[in-house]
Amino acid sequence: MRRHCLALTLILVLAAGLPAIADVKSPSALSSVGCQARETELGNLVADAVKAEAGTPMALVPAGGFREVTIPKGRVKTEDVLKSLQYPDDRVAVIELTGRQLVAALERSVSIYPQKNLGFLQVSGVEFKFDPKLPKGSRLTSVTVGGEKAANERRYRVGATKPLADGAYGYFTIWGKDRKPEIKDKTIAQAVTKFLSARSSVDYQKPNRILIKEK
Repeated sequence: MRRHCLALTLILVLAAGLPAIADVKSPSALSSVGCQARETELGNLVADAVKAEAGTPMALVPAGGFREVTIPKGRVKTEDVLKSLQYPDDRVAVIELTGRQLVAALERSVSIYPQKNLGFLQVSGVEFKFDPKLPKGSRLTSVTVGGEKAANERRYRVGATKPLADGAYGYFTIWGKDRKPEIKDKTIAQAVTKFLSARSSVDYQKPNRILIKEK
């Protein structure tokens, strides 16, 4: 069933005559390649779109929700960006997490780095640094939300894909299986389309949301 979703979504986008993005600014191209182990330009874009649609200060999007594609620099059509979505008809959702749970989620995200991980999180509104030489579960060296250090007991509203909000990729171990996320009426594809249609350009030249200490 799901394998037909992307094709249907692209047909609807084409029929709507959505505009091209006039200018894409990124280091070399707009890509989701490597999203299972590092920050990517398309990962950032989709996470930004989810955050905007959810109306939250941050968003988390798992690597399992992406296809690995690369879009050359220059004029980029919305339907090309949508091709990076593995499950375009997944809904946007909102969950509430404590700062402690947020940190635990990010620790899970990087727990098997440098191995590929479908649960690796692309993020928006949050920046973090980690050291892969540190023991699993304590690899993060800093986490900031909106430029401020994440506070353990503070509660944050977080945009996400519905499967992630439901605990997919093992995240139920952090926020439980019984949590009832707030489900928005827009799909991920619709959120991305809305986000891009409101912009004549996007700029992801300086990836700095996920910093890895390599030495």
